[in-house]
Amino acid sequence: MILRIMAMAGTVTDRNTGLMWQQSGTDKSMSDHEKDDYVRRLNSESLGGYNDWRLPTLEELASLLERVLISLDILFKVNYPKLTINI
Repeated sequence: MILRIMAMAGTVTDRNTGLMWQQSGTDKSMSDHEKDDYVRRLNSESLGGYNDWRLPTLEELASLLERVLISLDILFKVNYPKLTINI
């Protein structure tokens, strides 16, 4: 499964789910108050023409990361070593 995305005006749309996300996000750690302010700012600036931005749920975030890793595996033909545990 390859992540099919469409980038536009600082946003990325996951065509598998139809959800739109901020393209670059932030690399800064934030407190709950700071992340709420960050989302409010995105909404007040109408990023991508929308003002209903929110943080992804844990499931949505995991889904995005899973598809990106699968895409990178296919793109770069990464073969991870298999882990064998002997008990």
